Amino acid sequence: MQILFLGLLVACGEKESETSTDLANGESLYLTSCLTCHPSSGDIPTLSSSLSDEELSDVITSGIGGMPPQSSLSDQDVVDVVAYVRTIE
Repeated sequence: MQILFLGLLVACGEKESETSTDLANGESLYLTSCLTCHPSSGDIPTLSSSLSDEELSDVITSGIGGMPPQSSLSDQDVVDVVAYVRTIE
């Protein structure tokens, strides 16, 4: 019964494209857009770990302090970058 319920929850949930992330895309974008200032060793300000995914997305798209906005990224690209950043924090 629990498996059936879980299956129904998944089937009734959000569309896959709205919730899925592509870590390979996030890493690629990080390497091309962020690596200049944030080395691949994960030298990300500790501020990022205290931000929600939405707040981190806002920082990426709007910029903060000396970090310029990455406004050329699509919404999905930002989701992917946030997911990748979470793996290297």
